[in-house]
Amino acid sequence: MHSAAQPRWPVLDGGPAVVTFTGARPWKHDGYRVHLAGRGAALDSVTAGVVVMESITHDAGDAIALHADRAESQRGRELHDRWATALELPLFVWERADAGQVSWSTPLAGGVVERGPDGSRLALHSPAPNVRIVFETETGALRVDGDGRIHWDCGRQDRLVAVAATGDDDFERSLDLVARRTLAGLGRQRVQHAEQLQRGGTAMRSAGMPTLADAFDWAKIRGDALLGGMLADGAHSEDSTATPWLLAEAMLAAGLPHLPRALRRRETAAASAGHADWASRVSAWTGEAEQGADESVSPAPPPTGIERPIAPELRVPAAEEIASGELGASGIASFLAGAIGGLWGVRPQALDGMLWLAPDAMRLGSSAALSRLRVGRSVLDVRFRSSAEIVSLAVRRGAGPAIVTEISVRGVPIAEMLVDGEAVAGSRARFEVRDAHDVQFHLSR
Repeated sequence: MHSAAQPRWPVLDGGPAVVTFTGARPWKHDGYRVHLAGRGAALDSVTAGVVVMESITHDAGDAIALHADRAESQRGRELHDRWATALELPLFVWERADAGQVSWSTPLAGGVVERGPDGSRLALHSPAPNVRIVFETETGALRVDGDGRIHWDCGRQDRLVAVAATGDDDFERSLDLVARRTLAGLGRQRVQHAEQLQRGGTAMRSAGMPTLADAFDWAKIRGDALLGGMLADGAHSEDSTATPWLLAEAMLAAGLPHLPRALRRRETAAASAGHADWASRVSAWTGEAEQGADESVSPAPPPTGIERPIAPELRVPAAEEIASGELGASGIASFLAGAIGGLWGVRPQALDGMLWLAPDAMRLGSSAALSRLRVGRSVLDVRFRSSAEIVSLAVRRGAGPAIVTEISVRGVPIAEMLVDGEAVAGSRARFEVRDAHDVQFHLSR
């Protein structure tokens, strides 16, 4: 344990990105920093790898920003939020807008407490749960009373930083990482990861739903965080054991296969009940057969009646609702999957090099786009336009091998169909997407 009088890590050097608070319920989310509590909100506990703060009491004027890969907060015994980041570092920041006092307890009974000479730093070492925690305040003072309760006194706007770990090795790694990158650097890395999710995954827009593009990008970031948290703590969502798989399938639909693959590996190794069915659904997107599976046996094709509207009740949530944590894991999964499968009618079968696409013309409006749709190693871009007489789709292979695609349009009567200028019988077009192709549906009057 480092001596508090001779700190080796400048935990407050540079500070995190600028934080501002506005409105009665302030929220800010840059991908991997989110304020979990606004002015006057009651917070019961904060966990970052280990229980860092519990039985928290404070006056008005507080806000928390989390930087933790396994972090969660509780309000009124109900799990409020869990976040996963691009970094394996249990770290959180609490920023106060006003002067006052905050107190809390930690699972450190019988442990060692080291206090800096100016009261700005507390280092705690508990032998029982093997927990190491350092608290540091920017301008205030920290103290411990006779009952082991920690108090943070600040005379004006202040910031508290905590780094937690389990065991000395984990603790040293966390401190060294903070020392090398500083809070500002860690904050930037989280923002970069969020931007990578936005640029790398599937994107969509629709003239009929102006807020769709923004909501879809937020949901990708949020879904990545939630699924990463589930994998990190090794537990299923509190909603149901199927929730991680539903979220994994939705993230695949959003073009982000990394965490779903990790979930399949974990569940396969654990021989979890019912994992085989979910693993086959993962394979439908990735084209990667489960180890030991018979690759010559293809899963069943999509259900018949694909022209019927799918998920007609799809609601596009506000970005604030997603970023603030009001929309849980099942809600995120439902929205992502509903947007891909409902609005665009996407049904993948990557093991067979097949894709079904049936956009909903009535809900997409006059124009829409689906970018970076990933099925197996193939990546497609789709542009949709609709008028009173013609619905047209421009389909382009952006990367990967050619893929057989069957295209139809839902919600409008079809009189004639052309693929690259050639007439095709029926209401569906089936062809191999190699480069750029144009599909036109002439409507019945």
